Amino acid sequence: SLEGASFSECTAINGGGMAVVNSGDISLDGASFSDCTAGSYAGGMYVRDSGDVSLEGASVVRCTTSQAALFLTGIGRLALTNSQFVDNIASQAPAALFFTSRIAAIDSILRNTSFLRNSAPGNITILAASPLTWDCPLGSWMPNVGQIEGGLSGCNRKCAEGHYGSASDHSTSDCSGPCWSGHFCPEGSVLPQKCPAGTHMPNRRAANISDCFLCAPGQYQPESGREECLPCAAGSFSPNVGSATCEACPKGGVCEDAGAASRLVWQACPAGSFNPNRGSRSSAACELCPIGTASAALGSVSRKTCEPCEPGHFAATPGLAKCERCEPGTTSGVGSSACSECAAGTYTANTGQGECTRCPHPLSSGSGDITCSFCKEGFYLQNATAVPDDIFRFPTDYCKLCPPNANCATSNTTLETLGIPR
Repeated sequence: SLEGASFSECTAINGGGMAVVNSGDISLDGASFSDCTAGSYAGGMYVRDSGDVSLEGASVVRCTTSQAALFLTGIGRLALTNSQFVDNIASQAPAALFFTSRIAAIDSILRNTSFLRNSAPGNITILAASPLTWDCPLGSWMPNVGQIEGGLSGCNRKCAEGHYGSASDHSTSDCSGPCWSGHFCPEGSVLPQKCPAGTHMPNRRAANISDCFLCAPGQYQPESGREECLPCAAGSFSPNVGSATCEACPKGGVCEDAGAASRLVWQACPAGSFNPNRGSRSSAACELCPIGTASAALGSVSRKTCEPCEPGHFAATPGLAKCERCEPGTTSGVGSSACSECAAGTYTANTGQGECTRCPHPLSSGSGDITCSFCKEGFYLQNATAVPDDIFRFPTDYCKLCPPNANCATSNTTLETLGIPR
């Protein structure tokens, strides 16, 4: 252990500042090598066939050699942390670090170390013939074997787009693996990011938010990070791409089909019915106008459109588009569900009459009659063979005042029923 040792302007064949061969473990925490020169290997330090090597907070600056400022061959493990290699020159690659281990281990580590402005052919800075694990920030990686070019401060390679890196020891651009379905991973992602609501991603390896597929019309997705979109339920629709919600079907009708992309699927409630609610999915949602009312309008949203039947009309069943006319001889009041017969002494000659008309003097009628065709009490019909229309048109010509001592106490008395000679 040579903690804090300093080597400056030293010269040697191998290891301009220090050479170690066939040694045990070596610790040079805080050591510095500056302006050292080696004719062959390692402008700063040369170690061969030895145990583990540890350099914490070391610096190797402006050293010159044929190959590598720090040359480590046949050693055990390497721990190189919080150190720097600056302005070193080598006539053969690499410029800063050569590493090979004599043991089959993968726990040699390089952490938070800078390599700046070092020079060698091919701009090669590091050559690791044995695995050298870099302790990288999440979302980045470094190769653990082979050559590394140029200057770098710590890890300088980001996890590839479409992948993520949630650990610190990745040695390939795939890092922790492909991005999950329902997510996207830009370059350097630590964890997959969820595709937003209104989108989906059925595949792995999506790289950008723009790769998330918008939900098609007729579909929606209220949650983020989903593989598929959902069809709009019956009673709703989505006319646009990228919908996070579906619109409720309007009042006054229903939307029976799932996956609707337009409100054109909306079906108006038929005449005689109404629907005050949004989002209805079945024609059963259309409420029928009650008996005694009717509505001719399509797509009504309120019971207020069910208008009471006018006098002389009726609605015997629910859900009518219009009220029916009362037959001659009958009538009805406002909002009726049935017609009633005209009382004796009154009549209706036409359909849909709102009230019964009193018979002209001196005529009368039976219950539910459509005309007045016989004489009332106190009168008698002089000609029993007369047709009803003539009797109605000329009542005084046919109905005569009951003579003295005759019995005309009931209506419809005729000459024959008086009981007196003609």
